[in-house]
Amino acid sequence: MITDAMKSAQTEHTVYFLLTAYVETLGHTDNYGIPETVRRLPICGRSDVRERSRLMRETLYTRGRHDNCAKPVIVEAADVFNAAAKQLETI
Repeated sequence: MITDAMKSAQTEHTVYFLLTAYVETLGHTDNYGIPETVRRLPICGRSDVRERSRLMRETLYTRGRHDNCAKPVIVEAADVFNAAAKQLETI
């Protein structure tokens, strides 16, 4: 759902708003190995979003392959950051 909203965002402000809200929710759940650099605020521009997206792909590749409990959370976070990075490139 958040990924769909991210993909349909019309402005950078909306992408950052949605991404900030998502990152805030990560602080209220078990982080399942999501790197601290991905969970920190504030989000500092396009390059920061791209780096977090890269870190989540790496985390998915390493941790998500071996931890079935963490995998859904890691997949979701990777999808959200990937969608945000792509949408920022599109806008």
